[in-house]
Amino acid sequence: MNNAELSFFASANSGRGFINYYGDIFKGLKKHYIIKGGPGTGKSSLMKAIATKAETKGMKVERYYCSSDPESLDGIIICDISVGITDGTAPHTADPKCPGVTDEIIDLGSFWDKSILADSKDIIIESVNKKAKLYRDVYSYLNAALTLDSIKQRRTADTVDITNLQSLARSYTDVIPYRRGKQSVRLIDGITMKGHHCFAPYRTEAEMIYNVKDSYGTGYIFLNYLKKSLSGNEMTVSYDALDTEKVNMIYIPTDKILFCINSDQGEEINIDEFVIGHTEDGIETRKAELLSDAYQCLSDIEKLHFSLEEIYISAMDFPRKEKYQKKLIKEIFT
Repeated sequence: MNNAELSFFASANSGRGFINYYGDIFKGLKKHYIIKGGPGTGKSSLMKAIATKAETKGMKVERYYCSSDPESLDGIIICDISVGITDGTAPHTADPKCPGVTDEIIDLGSFWDKSILADSKDIIIESVNKKAKLYRDVYSYLNAALTLDSIKQRRTADTVDITNLQSLARSYTDVIPYRRGKQSVRLIDGITMKGHHCFAPYRTEAEMIYNVKDSYGTGYIFLNYLKKSLSGNEMTVSYDALDTEKVNMIYIPTDKILFCINSDQGEEINIDEFVIGHTEDGIETRKAELLSDAYQCLSDIEKLHFSLEEIYISAMDFPRKEKYQKKLIKEIFT
């Protein structure tokens, strides 16, 4: 299996605010390292180095990217040895539950020169406050977009043959063996600084892929009902970034069966035939405008974030940090 395909989000910028699954995803690990430190202190690069080392040893690694930046790691799980490393700073702040036993703090702030940061105090405070204001605007735009999406959802529901769509979903659940297990969340959908981003995990691992063809935004009805029908089964579920009550992927790991929406591969399940009399009423256009406003705010946040990174990078003693990193990697894999 190609480990690079096991990429996800563990949180979402959504119409319901910031949604965080880190607590559930990283629960129950034998060892959990929580990284503290400001932007530009090397949190993402530290996790990347550890993930790369694990993969050179043939280990399975899950990568979790920042909900706002799909190029920046916020967490990894080395599945073979049950070790997780996460960015424990806001907005997904984490603290050790069993310090020194199962949980350990990695303080990258110990490698910066506080005097350099003190010289930039006013700029740092101003930038942090601007970012917070822009994030409030992001969530306001996304909430408005979700409201329009909910209106469309109610209108579309009147044009969907729900009974036969549920019967179709039931026909698939009937052939999936019942294997009791837990349900886990792995988000593949993100509203980010780089625009809408979607990962495509499990494509290599899956032995059967079902592609739900959906032209009208009704694919979640099929998948939500499928999830409900499979209640009690072991499965991995993803939710739409804007509306985190809409399922957009189901993976059954025990039987390696993947259901996804509008994929470029897999056996097609055409649910468009269950939509009758659908008409475009302009809601999608208005929703797209609100999403565009949200993306613009996220783009402005990105600029502020990178300016903050430059300040913290200038204050970091990276040779000392690299020395510590080598020691930590040796500790993890010994």
